[in-house]
Amino acid sequence: MRLIFEPEAAYYATIRASDTELKRILEYGRRIEQKIKHNEDRTELEQKFHQSIVKATHNEFMEKLMPVIYQAIDKGVILSNKKRNGHQRHH
Repeated sequence: MRLIFEPEAAYYATIRASDTELKRILEYGRRIEQKIKHNEDRTELEQKFHQSIVKATHNEFMEKLMPVIYQAIDKGVILSNKKRNGHQRHH
């Protein structure tokens, strides 16, 4: 589901976002990157990041999809952690 809507949301966000919205998106992305590097939980930041992208689309339909996107983020973070932890054990 995310792969269907998120690329479009990102596209429209780049076209419609204000400078403030773009700066917010970039800041969340930077903070997520730091969390990943330090092996810290990034779930809340991921949600804020994606919410800021959706808000920047200025599209009410996309905003109604946020609960679905949040569920997918939660599952994605869990899978990412499992993959990283499994990979680390083999070294």
